Amino acid sequence: MLESTLSMALEPLFITKLIFLIVLGMYSAFAFVLSSQIKTMNAIVEIKNSSALLYAVSLIHLVLVLSLFIAGLVIL
Repeated sequence: MLESTLSMALEPLFITKLIFLIVLGMYSAFAFVLSSQIKTMNAIVEIKNSSALLYAVSLIHLVLVLSLFIAGLVIL
């Protein structure tokens, strides 16, 4: 009886964690696509200073998103 009550109490928390990890995974995929699109755009339209800076920012963003996903996996 007590075990079923505990499992029922933990189930919404598990579902919330799962949804959070799915959203983080989707955001990680979006960051990867964004980075590759910026790389492709920079190959087509070259603006010397802006292109390198934009690509560097997108790579930093990608690294931070991946580290956030890994931290989410560890914590949750």
